[in-house]
Amino acid sequence: MASVPQPSSMLPGLVAALRARWAVLSLRERRLVSLAAALVGLALVWLVLLRPALHTLRTAPADIARLRSTLITAQDQARELAQLAAAPAATVTSSDVRSDVRDWLHAHDAQADAEVTVLPGGITLDVKRLKPQTLLGIAQAARRDWGATVAQAQLRRSGDGLLAGRIQLAQQQAAGGSSAP
Repeated sequence: MASVPQPSSMLPGLVAALRARWAVLSLRERRLVSLAAALVGLALVWLVLLRPALHTLRTAPADIARLRSTLITAQDQARELAQLAAAPAATVTSSDVRSDVRDWLHAHDAQADAEVTVLPGGITLDVKRLKPQTLLGIAQAARRDWGATVAQAQLRRSGDGLLAGRIQLAQQQAAGGSSAP
């Protein structure tokens, strides 16, 4: 049975064969092979190192501007939510909070698809489709119109940019009385 040579034992033989082949090449052929190897090396350096770095340098300013804009928007929304949290809760005047919430959603976000559940002390929205900017509006309306605050939001963004998940609103006690759904 013939044994298969190991790659490590083949390497010295391969190097020796390449050196022998190099020795028989004329000076002109050696220069052409060296030039071709240098060109291949430069092409690899360009493709692997320089081209991606230059692309990053070209696109970084636009990416930074977009991210700064997003940060400013998020900070503004956080300030508004903090102001809402500090404001006193409104008393609920409507006897049918479920229809109020559903009507508000459809008036402010035509794409909204949510199941509204009202329980004593809280409102739960099981959201299937909701625009991200509608979330701040829900927090504002909850405080202003429904006497509630956002207690918890477990949302994820889908491929089309819309939110899905669950929003829980906790009803607040108004000064001097209780609010009932």
